[in-house]
Amino acid sequence: MLLVLIPAVTSAQGVEGDSFKLPTVRILSKIKNDTVLLRWAPTDAVSWQLGNKYGYSIEKYILSRNGERLNIPERQTITSEPIKPLPLDQWETIVENDDYALIAAQAIYGDSFEVDTNTGSDITTIIQKAREIEQRYSFALFAADISKNAANASGLLYLDNDVSESEQYVYKIFANIPKSAHAMDSGYVFVDPNVKAELPQIKELKADFANRSVILSWNKSFYEDIYIGYFLEKSEDGLNFKAVDELPIINTESPTGKESRYFFKADSLQENYKTYHYRIRGIDAFGEKGPVSESVSGEGFVSLDRSATIISADVINNARINLQWEYLGEADIEYFELERAGRASGPYATIRKNISKTIRSVTDSIPNTINYYRIKIVDQHGQSKSSQPYLAQLIDSIPPTKPMNVYGKVDSVGNVTLSWKQNTEDDLLGYRVFSSNFKSDEFSEITVDPITDTTFSEKININTLTESIYYRIKAIDQHFNPSEYSELIEIKRPDIFPPVTPIFKSVKSDEEGIQLGWINSSSTDVTNHLLYRRKDTERSWKLVAVFNNTRPDTTYVDYDVSYANYYEYTLIAVDDSGLESDPAKPVRSKRIDRGVRKVIEDVFASVDRKNQKIILAWNYNEPGVERYIIYRGLADNPASIYKSVNADQNQFEDLSLTVNSEYTYRVQAIYQGGAKSPLSETIKIKY
Repeated sequence: MLLVLIPAVTSAQGVEGDSFKLPTVRILSKIKNDTVLLRWAPTDAVSWQLGNKYGYSIEKYILSRNGERLNIPERQTITSEPIKPLPLDQWETIVENDDYALIAAQAIYGDSFEVDTNTGSDITTIIQKAREIEQRYSFALFAADISKNAANASGLLYLDNDVSESEQYVYKIFANIPKSAHAMDSGYVFVDPNVKAELPQIKELKADFANRSVILSWNKSFYEDIYIGYFLEKSEDGLNFKAVDELPIINTESPTGKESRYFFKADSLQENYKTYHYRIRGIDAFGEKGPVSESVSGEGFVSLDRSATIISADVINNARINLQWEYLGEADIEYFELERAGRASGPYATIRKNISKTIRSVTDSIPNTINYYRIKIVDQHGQSKSSQPYLAQLIDSIPPTKPMNVYGKVDSVGNVTLSWKQNTEDDLLGYRVFSSNFKSDEFSEITVDPITDTTFSEKININTLTESIYYRIKAIDQHFNPSEYSELIEIKRPDIFPPVTPIFKSVKSDEEGIQLGWINSSSTDVTNHLLYRRKDTERSWKLVAVFNNTRPDTTYVDYDVSYANYYEYTLIAVDDSGLESDPAKPVRSKRIDRGVRKVIEDVFASVDRKNQKIILAWNYNEPGVERYIIYRGLADNPASIYKSVNADQNQFEDLSLTVNSEYTYRVQAIYQGGAKSPLSETIKIKY
């Protein structure tokens, strides 16, 4: 089936949208010789069949005139009758000169458009019928793409000659299918007659020649919205070109698959060492061919049939290596090259170039300890072919350096990953990994064979009391000389056991606060103890204090508590893995209230002789104060209650004064509920 051809019709310039919920008519437009060419196609086979039956209508809307947009577009119906495929008897003269028209006529009117079937079951008949409709649809659209005659006769082309360059249009095309029979959307396309795009020349045509064959390629992604196919042309003299195939080359890749940006076309050559020329041109959905590309040329040639074979590598004085090879192939070669690598898999570097094709022996004067050699043959066309690797070694007793920068980590389930810096020795074979549960014990190898990677992974047992596992690594060269151990690396096993819960051993309270005592967690990996508090009326806990290894306290006095509430306390231990113990069993207590509060310490007095008063002030920020009592005394007489001020005042002005008298003052805070502070220190001042 050629359903892959449909996107070539429906995804070119002038098409709006890429996906529709309903079948629709997709439109392509083109300006040619002051004429608007319209090509359209329904998006599925059923719509195509019904469109052939009921035909299509076209409406034109004039959007602007002389550069001015019209407030209301002018609507014109430019088809007096629905456009349908020509009756069968009118196709005869068309198909005589147009094979594509013949394909379209057969798809529309043919009695049978067979697909293979081997069974007569009802469901199979239905499936085969559906496949036949799809094939008719695909071939009809393909023929309309290639041939303007086929498109016109199929009722899928319209030429509008009534256009003006001073106007802009929108064309609407819809199938006259009754909605009760089949729901289908209309198609729209915008056309500006001033925009006349010429078909582009295809650039960057490439040709890769081989033995009596060539592969042509070009970047199709630049032209996917312009051309629906391509014609490849060939010439033996560079002047007279002829199409390689009668049919255009089309994209047969799946529209939903991952497509290449390039088109590839293979062609056979009648003979090698003869120059052939190629060029390419595109064809659009209106059947118009674009300009030809610049031509490319080349000639076929015999491919390299065999590689060389190294037959010996003699070590001379443990300092040089002489290699000999043979080549029994028939291809005409240009020269040999000697390649060398530190391992059979490479990478290989060329150490001798342009060795004459008559030579069969060469000496490596500066070999490595381990050498894998290949002889590469190169022909006049740049083809090359390398021999199988051949190993040659010098005697080596020098071990590699020890692995450096060893790093390790472990996840929560015990997966250990080690990594280290790659050694630089050319003859390095790999690495061996060793482990032990104790740094002072003997280490055991845990790699079966030397590993070539610079990483190693294993899963360790984490349900053990041994907190750490230790690793060391050795490098091994290809003579099995071992390096020294790498530096020791310690991997701490993931901690899956939370710490032991701490225990409160005492709780005391007095008028200063609540004093707590406890026994810390017995776990050795604990880093912090967290003390939490809450009022007995609260649900959430508040962190009060953190005790770490630099503050290993087991007692704490909480002064930041009121007399009115009971408080609960709990402790949590946290280890170095962040695991928390269960909370300690809470203890409960209340600050003892003997009715005595904090004394007022900051009391000040000053004389304002101008206004004949003494100003008394104090600082006191304790909560729960109801009022302040001012005590006053004269000379050496004891102070007695003098005045009372509200709790929101921290100042008192004494206006009842006698000149040349000495006064004493003291201040006391009275709390809600009756508690009180002691009298402040006596303040003396002379007036």
